[in-house]
Formats: sequence, C-alpha cells, structure tokens
Amino acid sequence: MKSKRPRIKTHTDTNLTIQSNYGEYFQTNAASKNAKFLKNLDERLTIELWIDKHYLNRVNFGDEFGERKDIEIIYIEELIQKSIKHLIYYTLKHSRFIFINFPPPKARNIRIVLKEQSNDPETLNVVVEYHFLDFNNFEVTIITAMRNENFVVSDGQCIITFENDISTLYIFKNKKEEMIDTFPK
Repeated sequence: MKSKRPRIKTHTDTNLTIQSNYGEYFQTNAASKNAKFLKNLDERLTIELWIDKHYLNRVNFGDEFGERKDIEIIYIEELIQKSIKHLIYYTLKHSRFIFINFPPPKARNIRIVLKEQSNDPETLNVVVEYHFLDFNNFEVTIITAMRNENFVVSDGQCIITFENDISTLYIFKNKKEEMIDTFPK
C-alpha cells in the first residue's frame, strides 16, 4: 500500500510573517482565503470592424419602402463596442452560448442580433457576425441594421437587448424570446 505524502502544516499564529517576493499579506480572493497578489496580466484584443454590402446598400438606398432612418455607422459603432464585454461575459458563464465563428467557414455562420432601446420610438436592430482570426484578433462584420419593432429573428438565433449599460441575453425558440441572463445584475 502506498503511503500518503506528508501534509503541509497550517500555521494559525497571526504574528507569523513568511518572507515572500510577492507582497507581505495574505488576503481573500475568489479562489482562496489565503492568497497573495502576484501581478496583473494585460492582454489586449484587436477587433476589426467591417460592414457587409447589404448593410451599406440599406444605409445608402433604404429598404423596400425606401426607409433608412438612423442606421448609419455613428449609431451602430458604439453598440458594437459596448456589446463585446457583454458577449464575453455570456459566453464564459453559459457554455452553450457561442457567438464567435471559427475557421473553416460553416454552411451557416452564427449571427447575433443586437437590439438597443433609445429615445427613438423604434428599436435599433443590428445583425452581426464575430469571427476568430488569431488569439487576440477578431473580426466583427455588420450584416444589416434597421429600426423596427417587428424585426424578424430566426429560430435558434440569440438576441442581446441593451437598455443603457444593462443587457439581457435571449434565445429565439418556437417563435418566442426565452430569457437566459442579464448583465450586469
């Protein structure tokens, strides 16, 4: 029978100081009651913003009724930027929520609908695709945009609605929006 390895004894003496190159005090963090801060690691993401020809045509020529009200990039760019941290939160928390497309291309890419309530009486709806290029480089393509309360969403598609800085994640199933989560709570 294999013997157990010897255990490290826990010191309960609060006056005991252990010399360390990582700071003087142990404190509580998310994983432990006795942890020392080491350092911050700062990884930057580069996000390339692209527009699809369909979106550009909608901006320049409108839809079948000629309307193209407030869908220019100045209305959408801030929403795209704001959505990034919310999308990362949802994908880290919910293992079944995926918003990034990875190579090779699939028959149908994952598209997310971003909706924003504003002072305008109609909701801004933006359809976007997010693609992985490299570990810190992603591509975001605006497929289309419109202001419409009756925007058509495909079955199985995810929707993120924004009211100020609060977002809610929905999945569209059986012609209904099913709420998944809200960030921040």
